[in-house]
Amino acid sequence: MTRKWFFFACFLVLPAGSSLWAQPKDSLKFQSGWGVFLNNVRQDVWSQWNVKLSNQGDSVRRARVGCFTQRPDGGQDAYTREVTLPEYSSREMSLAFQPGVPKKDPKRGQGAEQRYVLWDSDTGQQVQTTTGILTYVPPEATAIGISQIHRVEHDESSYLKSSLPRSPLGQVQLTMATLANLPDRWYGYSQVKIFALGGVTSSELRATQIEAILQWVRGGGCLMLLGGEELPDLLNGPLGQAAGVRALGVHYIDSLNVRQLTKPSDKPIPVTLPWPLPMAELYALDAEVLYESDGLPVLTLRRLGEGCILTSAVPIGAYKPRGDFNIWPDVAKIQDAKPAIDSRAFLDPGWATLQQIAGRRGPERFVPAGILAVLLGGVVVLGTILRLVRRGEWLWILLVPLGLAVSVGLFHYSRQLGDPQRLSHISLLTGLGEDQVRVQEAFAYFSGPEVRTVSPSSGNPAGLIRELGRSTAAAMNVTEIRTTALGTELPEQRIEPNDTRGFYTRTILPVPIVKGSLRFDETGLVGELTNHLPDDIEDAVLMVNYRTYRLGTLPADQSTPIRIGNDDLLGMVRFPMPKTTGAKPGRGAKSKSEEPRDAERTPSAEGEFSSAIMPDKLQTALVRRLITQPDFQTDISGGTRLIGYAASGGLNPLREIDSQKQGWSVVNWPIPVTYPPTGGKVFLPAGWVNLDIRAMNWDARHKRFIEVTRDAKVILAAGPSEKAWLEDLSAEIVIDVRAIDYRLEVQGVPPRKNPEFVSLGVYDRPNGEIRLSVPDADRFRDAHGRVVLQLDVTRAELDLPDLGAGSNNTKLKTSTVAGAPWLLRRVDVSLKGTVR
Repeated sequence: MTRKWFFFACFLVLPAGSSLWAQPKDSLKFQSGWGVFLNNVRQDVWSQWNVKLSNQGDSVRRARVGCFTQRPDGGQDAYTREVTLPEYSSREMSLAFQPGVPKKDPKRGQGAEQRYVLWDSDTGQQVQTTTGILTYVPPEATAIGISQIHRVEHDESSYLKSSLPRSPLGQVQLTMATLANLPDRWYGYSQVKIFALGGVTSSELRATQIEAILQWVRGGGCLMLLGGEELPDLLNGPLGQAAGVRALGVHYIDSLNVRQLTKPSDKPIPVTLPWPLPMAELYALDAEVLYESDGLPVLTLRRLGEGCILTSAVPIGAYKPRGDFNIWPDVAKIQDAKPAIDSRAFLDPGWATLQQIAGRRGPERFVPAGILAVLLGGVVVLGTILRLVRRGEWLWILLVPLGLAVSVGLFHYSRQLGDPQRLSHISLLTGLGEDQVRVQEAFAYFSGPEVRTVSPSSGNPAGLIRELGRSTAAAMNVTEIRTTALGTELPEQRIEPNDTRGFYTRTILPVPIVKGSLRFDETGLVGELTNHLPDDIEDAVLMVNYRTYRLGTLPADQSTPIRIGNDDLLGMVRFPMPKTTGAKPGRGAKSKSEEPRDAERTPSAEGEFSSAIMPDKLQTALVRRLITQPDFQTDISGGTRLIGYAASGGLNPLREIDSQKQGWSVVNWPIPVTYPPTGGKVFLPAGWVNLDIRAMNWDARHKRFIEVTRDAKVILAAGPSEKAWLEDLSAEIVIDVRAIDYRLEVQGVPPRKNPEFVSLGVYDRPNGEIRLSVPDADRFRDAHGRVVLQLDVTRAELDLPDLGAGSNNTKLKTSTVAGAPWLLRRVDVSLKGTVR
């Protein structure tokens, strides 16, 4: 009986004990989490993560959810968001985060783990942890995101995954997104370079999603609207207005007869489709038609801010390369175009410049301890010496407290002599068109002699913030960045006396900075501009076609009349070649030069970027580093940009701090330029003339002529920078040349196969500026309406002056000295004509 009762007791006790050990289930739950484009991310590029939480309890709960990413410096960033959940409810929300360094350096297609945590906000207790997989897109890859709600039957897009022939897109990473996943913040689209949207109507998109897409495009994204039965409805909404295109209807086709309008001499290319596909009947309102088929637009382009919108009449499957038909090289060139000032690369030069005006960084914690230790050690050594020589045997006992008192007093006194608290900033205000501005600011807050507590914030719902200039100790800690309905913010921070803390904020705001437009007349560029900033825009210039023109100061809240001609030209924008270091002889040494160091490889520019008589060196140095360096795929020559300097910026991450502010903002604002109606006479200064230069001594990458020692011919083709046709043309040429032992002949090139060049001027031993007028320039115009000229520099024999009476060689001939160099410093062509 005893054994039976024992087993019966165990049967009762064990379930009770297990119920005591079991933890009660929390009512807060992670239901699901997902990324925007199938969890594809780019390292250090802001993205958006969506999460669904639920509260299965009978009371209101406050929850905090977050993810952790690894920083290159070894520390971690925690991106969190807090939400209140009523009883028995669930909620979806988005989280802004910046993917860090993957833990296991994934290769193509390989995933990396990322940890997500759910906390109880009231208790701080960790409720649940889960792990997600992120796929890191290689930096050199082109990510194309596609979202099609109503898919077109037989529309094939998988061909994009392979390397496209003859396309600078290179490796393509294709990713999909559903309508529910589309972000409502612009940074959620930053993981892709091209976003293709199709099979969706305007009513199926939320207003926040449409605005986020347009903000992303203005900031440099490339949106492609795909053809289908839903495209006419989509073009009737805000996206169609931004694209500058409408559609009348849709019909199905099984072939195309494609003509590329950017190359009017090309013959139509017949394209046979493997299956009938829909084609929207587009008509362009404010867009450029790139391709057409049988008189109907196939692909249109409209620039929007720093990005572009491509509208396609057919689905993406119709663009599979077939024979000579391949649109993707043009798409790659379009989406990779860079602005006049590369605001994406603002942070490094902005932060470096800020450090030169932000004041000193306060001492680390070991500094005062080190001061005390040195003084104390000196006192002990001195007292010991006195004790050994038996002079003042017990005096060293008094020196210790005396030394401590003196050192503490000096330390506190030095703290009172410190600078007061201040907030320094360097900002970049980039106009994105339609009164949209991207604001980027680097801040440095100096705490002064007292302990400060600050709560940095982006200050805008679409804004982002991150901390800069961490100390070595802080770099190993976890930095929290919170997402709120008002943007992103950092938790309340304690700043020690005489310490400096840095922040970087970025957002897009719908506010005007400069309004107005300029137009051409018979004297040059005229009009008026209004500065809507609360501060003057000082020392402003207009930059166009690698040239800067003096503009002056635009007073705050005033309209300023503008008149610009050739006399207002400040100079050319050039891009110096990177410095090289001669290779040492030996195994493995390069024949000519070694690769430049990273610091020397930083893109920079040369030129005048301020209208001030004595330009600010820091301001000029910053703009020189911001100017985008051109290459063979990108170009910054298009468009007119105002570059100026203002005292204030658009954001303030420390609104609760009432302290001295210092710093300035670089304004980079597009200025619209218009032509008069047909029949109007105009004068185009050299900056508004596209000058195509072809010569063996022309360095197209660095926009400069090279000094040479042999004969050369320079072909110049000059036409309006905008799509305008001028007739009754005349040209003015300015040539700055140093060719002391050479002869320069300026010639006109008639538009014939074997032209007989027309001599316009011959100059012997030129050294300095040559000005030449060509009154009847229509005779030198090519099929594109450009005036074609040639500069012929030769070492032909030159006539020496008469040697006077008694000389037998009054017309002595001589040749130039072999190897004597000559150089074209600058060539400008201005045009005058009538708008047709």
